Amino acid sequence: MKKLITFISVLTLMSTFSAPFPSSAAEKVVPADIDPAAYEQLIRQSWVTDPDNDSIMTEEELSQASSIYLDLTDVKSIDWLPKAAECSDLHLRNGSFTDLSVIKDMKLSYLYIENTPVEDLSFLRDMDSLDILSVKKLSLSDISFIKDMKELTYCEIQEMDHISMSQRLEVANFSSDLTIEKGFSEEAFMMPLNLFGLTPVRFVIEDTDIATTPNLPLAETGYVAEIYGKNTGTTNYSVYVDDEKVYSGKITVTDCDVYSPELHDTVPDAKICNWYNGILDAACISDGVLYGFSGDKVITRADDVKDYSFIPKSNSKDDLDHEYILKNDGTLLIDGNELPEKYSGICEKYFYNDKGGLYTFCDTGSNTVTEIADDFREFADNYKSFYISVKGELIRYSWNIGTDGKAYITRTPTGFRDLLDNKGNYILDKDHVLWKYPYFLDEEPQKTAENVVKLVHRQTGSFTDEYVYFTEDGKVFRASDGKEITLTDKTSAEILGYKDKGLFTGGIVGLQKVGGTKAPEKDNSTIKYWIGNDNVLHIDNCGRHCSISDAEEFICFKQIQGKKDGYAYFLRTDGSIWQFNTLTDQFREMVSCGIPKNTTVMGDVNGDGEVLVSDLVAMQNWLLGREELKAPEAADLNGDGTADIFDLIALRKKLIC
Repeated sequence: MKKLITFISVLTLMSTFSAPFPSSAAEKVVPADIDPAAYEQLIRQSWVTDPDNDSIMTEEELSQASSIYLDLTDVKSIDWLPKAAECSDLHLRNGSFTDLSVIKDMKLSYLYIENTPVEDLSFLRDMDSLDILSVKKLSLSDISFIKDMKELTYCEIQEMDHISMSQRLEVANFSSDLTIEKGFSEEAFMMPLNLFGLTPVRFVIEDTDIATTPNLPLAETGYVAEIYGKNTGTTNYSVYVDDEKVYSGKITVTDCDVYSPELHDTVPDAKICNWYNGILDAACISDGVLYGFSGDKVITRADDVKDYSFIPKSNSKDDLDHEYILKNDGTLLIDGNELPEKYSGICEKYFYNDKGGLYTFCDTGSNTVTEIADDFREFADNYKSFYISVKGELIRYSWNIGTDGKAYITRTPTGFRDLLDNKGNYILDKDHVLWKYPYFLDEEPQKTAENVVKLVHRQTGSFTDEYVYFTEDGKVFRASDGKEITLTDKTSAEILGYKDKGLFTGGIVGLQKVGGTKAPEKDNSTIKYWIGNDNVLHIDNCGRHCSISDAEEFICFKQIQGKKDGYAYFLRTDGSIWQFNTLTDQFREMVSCGIPKNTTVMGDVNGDGEVLVSDLVAMQNWLLGREELKAPEAADLNGDGTADIFDLIALRKKLIC
């Protein structure tokens, strides 16, 4: 009797604690209640439909699936599709369904339909979330609903020849008339993108002195054209599809407000030293003073500086950051440590002296300074792979760090002397033969062309720069494949009328959401700048426009981590360093550097105030007796009291580095 009472007591106690003794029913996982053929396909897409990898797709897992790909051939029902509440990407192919409206309440951003007998998709006009629509091999004949899909960015109609060009034009949406501030840009567009497939689309502006696009005349603009205001006035633009004008609009360019603070009675004597990605990191040498940029501050780093270089660990052999400061007396500081020898120049992670020595630095614990060559005269255009020896021969070189921590140098004489030109891995020899060097040292150079008179690196397309060469008969060829091409008379910079342009923080300006008659929305973190040929700096700060006069060159952009403040730095034409605060839209002078206006800028032999390739050409012609120098006092770059071939070499080094 006592045993029975005890047993009953235990059962009573157990009934009050359900968690430690789960029932078998609680452990059972129930599959989603959908069409069996569809279930078989979706369970094979386990990365989205079965994240716990238990080979069962539950109702909850179905509701959270972000994408669904279905072949409807054997599927009997699709009424369950709205259960996929989180699905944004839906692909439907084949089958016999003539009505797909069951998906009308799904929050899709991408819909792909192929080879189904559906004839009516008008329900899509109410799907405000749909961003991309792709239809292929459908008997669908009415596409008028597309006109009402105001949020649709991209529409692809494939292998449906019964949809005419006029039908497509009827559903296209165009930008309205544009009003643009001088120095800034707005986007003209035809939406949705890709509506006409591979058929070319062009935006043509009537008066390109008032407004223009960066696209070259031979290039297609596509469905969106960024139109820049060059000068005040009014003009028209037209949209062409396969050379047929389909739309016209008006462009009005208005004046912009330009802040014009007073200049100092000085001129710039500055060198911008960029590294990493060029825009985010930089230093500036002005009148021998090295300035650095840290958030909202300009810091004086060193005095009596001739040159500067910074190599981030991503570009160094030892996976360490390295800083090079070359003083005017030849003293070289690497990471703050002074080297015992004197040097005449630096170029990125390389440094050299007047005795033919070319060196590099790698902190491996031994042999930190490594001699690359003892016959160095100057760098070739591709200074990372080639140099010119004291005898005038092109030498190819490479170096690596072995597992023993030692540097191993490879030098290969090419046999080429007295080159007419060299750019990148292309060599134009004295016999007018163009050669291309492969990237691997053990491969021989390849003859690319004969009778070449000029080798250049220039813009060949709207956003493409390439090496091209000219032959004696006046033809132009692309160096990479030898294909004859036609160059336009002007580059994008010449068409738009700017000397510098770029963007920072948000990456490339892109379409975030475009729809119907709405203008494309721009990346709200992207800031664009451009310096016109009139030296006005225009900054498009996420749609807010700011301009300042007498800008010379953009330096860099810095942001304080964890804060919204961003700071753009630039030089003005008096040599002063200025800052633009992207949070407050305020300009302010940071350093009033520069040199007196009548000071000679060494290397500026044509007297235009800047040291450019044109000075190198002028000095070369002067040495050959072809022309006189406008500023001969600027020709003695090495300071030995005589202007000669050695100063030409020094000028070439200055321009390369």
